[in-house]
Amino acid sequence: MLELLSNTLVCIVGLFLLLSLTLLILIRDKDTPRWLDISTGLTLIGTSALFLGMLTSLEEMAVSSSTGTQQFKLLISQYKVSILILPFVSAAIGTNVISHALTYNHHYNNPTPLNKEIGKFFYYLCMLIACISFIGILIWGICAYIKKREKA
Repeated sequence: MLELLSNTLVCIVGLFLLLSLTLLILIRDKDTPRWLDISTGLTLIGTSALFLGMLTSLEEMAVSSSTGTQQFKLLISQYKVSILILPFVSAAIGTNVISHALTYNHHYNNPTPLNKEIGKFFYYLCMLIACISFIGILIWGICAYIKKREKA
């Protein structure tokens, strides 16, 4: 069991590093479209969260297992800091990639007047609230329909 958990951990770390490096190599070209930069940043952030979840699941599996629990706990405790650095660095890189993609063509020497920026902010805020409300109503309607079908 200990060998299986250790091999699983090594495979997950290796695949995580491979995915992160592949995504970063993919966006090195200066003609990369913005949507690809943003999706790469979101993918890096998402895989970081997924990696942390997998690591937590492996730890819980080791605790629930009766064989090799102490040895795997020792292995995790020895490498936990170095393993946890990977997703945080990847998420930080993803955040910076998204930030760069969104602010690439802004000219900070001649900033837009504040009232236009506030107007844009409220416009996007209203659009976000409308989209979230629509999605919420849609989900509520689907749930009500499913409950109605279950009762029938």
